[in-house]
Amino acid sequence: MAIPTSYKYAIPTSYKYKEYARYAAHCLNMVAATKDQESRAINREMAAEWLKLADVARHPLDPTK
Repeated sequence: MAIPTSYKYAIPTSYKYKEYARYAAHCLNMVAATKDQESRAINREMAAEWLKLADVARHPLDPTK
């Protein structure tokens, strides 16, 4: 039996959390490496959004509540 090419494996939540946290860290590194204030602000905002996603991935809401 062949596996369809469109089949995707589920990524465990713990890996998503770590991936999102890594993206946030990258954005914060860009803040430190950039002198342009607008770019720094955008990267800080992006880091905050990645951290929100990481938090949701780590602590998903209970859909039954």
